[in-house]
Amino acid sequence: MGSSSSSHSFMKKTTLSREDNEIVVAETAQNLTSEDYGDGKYSLSKANMLDKCRTVEDIQRCFKRTFSVLLIFPKMGNQYRAFCNAIEKTNFKESYARDSNTAIEICKEYSYDLIIIDATNRKVLDAKDLCQKLRPKNPRTVMVAVRQRTYFPSLLKSISKKNSSYFAAGFSRDFLQNDSVVACHDALLCFEKEVKAMDQLGFLNAVFSAVENCQETVEISNVNHELQYVNMAYERLLGYNSNDVVGKMWFEFISCDRNSPDLCMKIKQQLDSAIRWEGFSYIKRKSGEQVGNLFRIFPILESGKVMNFIGIRRFTDQRQSEQKFAIESPSSNNQNEVSSPVSEVNNQAGTRRISNGFKERLHSITAQSQHSIYSMHNIFNEVVVLLSSIKAFQCPQQVYQIIDKACDMLKSSDKASHGISTFKEDDELIGELMDGLMTTSIPTNNEDDNRGRRRSTYYAASKSLLRSVSRVADDRHSISISPIPIAAAMHSSAVEIRRLLDGIFHWNFNVIKLEELTNKRPLLYAGLKIFQAFEVYAFLNTDAATFKNWLDVIELNYSAQNPYHNSTHAADVLQAAASLCRQEKIVEILDDMDVVSTLIAAAIHDLDHPGKTNSFLINSSHKLAILYNDVSVLENHHTALAFRLTFKDNTANIFQRVEKDEYRVLRQQIIDMVLATDMTKHFDYLNRFNDVIRRPSIDVSIGITGVKIYPVEFRTVVKRMLIKCCDVSNPTRPLDACIVWARRIAEEYFRQTDEEKARGLQVVMPVFDRAKCNLPKTQISFMNLFIINMMDSWNDFCPMEDLMHNLETNFEYWQQEESATKEKAGKVSHVT
Repeated sequence: MGSSSSSHSFMKKTTLSREDNEIVVAETAQNLTSEDYGDGKYSLSKANMLDKCRTVEDIQRCFKRTFSVLLIFPKMGNQYRAFCNAIEKTNFKESYARDSNTAIEICKEYSYDLIIIDATNRKVLDAKDLCQKLRPKNPRTVMVAVRQRTYFPSLLKSISKKNSSYFAAGFSRDFLQNDSVVACHDALLCFEKEVKAMDQLGFLNAVFSAVENCQETVEISNVNHELQYVNMAYERLLGYNSNDVVGKMWFEFISCDRNSPDLCMKIKQQLDSAIRWEGFSYIKRKSGEQVGNLFRIFPILESGKVMNFIGIRRFTDQRQSEQKFAIESPSSNNQNEVSSPVSEVNNQAGTRRISNGFKERLHSITAQSQHSIYSMHNIFNEVVVLLSSIKAFQCPQQVYQIIDKACDMLKSSDKASHGISTFKEDDELIGELMDGLMTTSIPTNNEDDNRGRRRSTYYAASKSLLRSVSRVADDRHSISISPIPIAAAMHSSAVEIRRLLDGIFHWNFNVIKLEELTNKRPLLYAGLKIFQAFEVYAFLNTDAATFKNWLDVIELNYSAQNPYHNSTHAADVLQAAASLCRQEKIVEILDDMDVVSTLIAAAIHDLDHPGKTNSFLINSSHKLAILYNDVSVLENHHTALAFRLTFKDNTANIFQRVEKDEYRVLRQQIIDMVLATDMTKHFDYLNRFNDVIRRPSIDVSIGITGVKIYPVEFRTVVKRMLIKCCDVSNPTRPLDACIVWARRIAEEYFRQTDEEKARGLQVVMPVFDRAKCNLPKTQISFMNLFIINMMDSWNDFCPMEDLMHNLETNFEYWQQEESATKEKAGKVSHVT
């Protein structure tokens, strides 16, 4: 742990916390899903743990993370070794810097919890000056100055003055030289407590900011039910100013004629018993209007005592407000009830976390059926509204449990069953609901039958809501529902998504359109469709839910900030690989494991791409370049992170049921293909491919079933070239897509050039200077250098008419654009 390269391997960017701006206090106190501080990635098991939290102390215990320490010592003397040994005993993460410049560079990449600086020799290392430089970028870091110990009382006064000067420079603490490991260990534990206090302050600030910006109204009251705080959504949606409501009883605002007279009293009784209440109610706006809302209020316990109450309201739309909901729907009296995990929702306004939304609606509808307030026809309509409301959510697996409950409720009455049967199969809404929640199996072609591919039983279909509901309710243990994401599938564009995905194996598939329709989640949708069609679930002996979770995790770890290297590019490469794997030539050569490894490699091949090239990382001494010794830096990072994320949680581990020997082969194939995408080895792989496919004969054996078995070496070369062609397939796509991709990669390179100039680094690609870049010329050069020869060789091996036609069309387009650019430049030059 003494080098910065090894210690930096645990520092990865966060995925969810940086995008989730709308976390209400309820989710924070009851079922907030946090990032895993250990390596900064999303943890499903952490979400389950937080679901069970009931007190502030419980929440604090859930937020454990690795404590990081940076030691800045010019010499690795006794004091340095004592701190190293103490850090090892405390299981902290340690990094080391020898001088100021190295320390400053390291701190640019990562913010440490504790920085210990050797201040014993100012001539060798000016600790005060270094602290002043580091402090602005590390405001919460505890900085400690290691100072010389003196045994002369006459020097104590001067030492006191020096202490003041160190604190004025930005140091938090000082530590008198002591090379005892026990003393260093005790000091580290004290410093850790100080860091935790800073963490809690920062966490509270973040929570407050999230509450202020969330869409739901949030109100906090004291133990006497007096309002102490309301957020901006409360003021905006209800018309009150905070001064109008603070100090008043929260139940004054729900005392209206549309609520039952005893509603307030019942809610207060539950809260005073430390039991939360949730259900549908009405609240008065400042204008006097009474509006319906889904209301949840619960106590916050500290040291076993109720300290505050937090209420959250999610307002229904006007149509839902007019629905005849049951006014009161208290939650279960079972205090051990566990809330549903938080799910993330991508919409036009951004990303937000929502939980228990389905349950709240279901409680309300269930109350109606139990009290027989309305007709069965209306109850069925309410269930349709419930299912329709799913379009506002990115649904977790728990949605299936809710659907089961709704089905049970419907089937509890003969009238309800009769009411469902009156719906026609071609009803548009019913069709959307069915197709959004169930996956149709994809017809197989003769090639797949000849290959003897195993047919998966992980998906089922029906053509009416009645049959779908019945199978879910009565036979849910005999089928497996593919968890197609609900958020966009239930959207008005669901039909477009289904139609678009029907052509996913065509080379001219429009992945940019898929990106638009799915709110930038194309990898999830394309992945589920493709992996299902190739029966990857069955090959890996896993289920669709696990694959959905895995695709979720993988897509979330693609940076949406990158113009090019994002999850849309991953979906594009995956789609291209799927298209090529269905070509007759490839079907003949590759076996099942080859296909599975190819598809998985395509999905992960640019995971967590920073939007910079390998050369940039090497020139800037990036931690990844140091970790992987400047060799295929990004490619090694993509594969390593993909496997680490996969094994991090069993609910997303697609390899957990694969035999060890098969897994080793599969893993090696995936790594080999991702490493093949390193463009620095492009011509080596291309020459090898040309040599192999042009051999006069290939040693092909015949299997027991009569299927040809090609040599491992031959299949490896083919797979490498296949994924390489997919990775840079943009010039072979339809012209519109080609132009979009060209502009995206140019913008990403522009950003790199801008940063290289700003940091004084070598400019790797001067042609991508946004002030003077000639985009058509760069595309022509790229095609001439890399694409044309490679695609020509691939077409000789596996003919692809659409691919070559697009390549020719696009090349001519860029030539015309280049000519127009030259002509325009000539006219400008002539005028000047």
